[in-house]
Amino acid sequence: MANDKVAAGGTAEAQQPLLAGATDRQVAVGDIPMEPPCFRARAGLLAKLDRASARVSVIHPVAELHGLGATQLAAAYARAKLAAGWRLVAWVNGGDIGSLLAGLAAVADATGLAGGDPGRGVTDAGSAVRHWLETDGEQCLLVFDDVADLEAVRPYVPVGGGVRVLITSNRPPAADLGSTIPLDVFSVDEASAFLAVRTGQDDEAGAAKVAAALGHLPLALALAASVVAGQQRGGYAWYLDQLQMAPVDVALTGDDGEPCPPSVARTVSLSLQAVRAADRTGICTRPTSTLTVRRTPSRKSGGAPP
Repeated sequence: MANDKVAAGGTAEAQQPLLAGATDRQVAVGDIPMEPPCFRARAGLLAKLDRASARVSVIHPVAELHGLGATQLAAAYARAKLAAGWRLVAWVNGGDIGSLLAGLAAVADATGLAGGDPGRGVTDAGSAVRHWLETDGEQCLLVFDDVADLEAVRPYVPVGGGVRVLITSNRPPAADLGSTIPLDVFSVDEASAFLAVRTGQDDEAGAAKVAAALGHLPLALALAASVVAGQQRGGYAWYLDQLQMAPVDVALTGDDGEPCPPSVARTVSLSLQAVRAADRTGICTRPTSTLTVRRTPSRKSGGAPP
């Protein structure tokens, strides 16, 4: 495929229809997350996504845990398809119905389905995207990320055709929506290897103890690694001591309103302490009582959990 990539942005070029069999342009829509520092691709799960016989896969955490990296798994898959030259890679935020419909409208606009008609309703745009992908979806990927209500997204999920659809959600999926990809915490080896690379500490036993204390949760490990790496002394033993003494002085919830695990709350508390200690402006010393953890940054922002 020729390297004529088109990003959704309302340009005249983006209004040209992405015709069947077109090989001279690639359309990327939405804020596909960047690869975070020291990212550990879960090769086995990525291979499972590629091998899935169903065209729709729902990536969901076991036990509805937060911080397992469902969004980052979908993002790694999306980046791989971009690199492979797929015709369309579209990333739609499914956190609420407004974001869902706006994201589908952006896909319709970028692929020329809107036909330059600013009066087309967002619901009509979503239906147009679905029907087009059902008939001309080869080498197209549609990701619905962070879906709060799986039934709300169902009317816009293509049925049949060659399109590949990924859905990430913190909710248990219905059996008839697609194949399920359950996401669990890191294995012992994965957690230790991640900490070693992220912190630069050559202490396998210490890394294993920190990983066990944090339940091998990817988000908690990423937060802990940042604090350990920023210390000139102490290493993992110092962090474990600090973790035991850390007060849980923030009410930490995911963006779906559900509470995060205690291990994440404690690691966030330590991270805030580290930020406040390094802050010379005094801005970060203001009291914080409630925080909401967003699942992942977009391409336009900084780091992310693994």
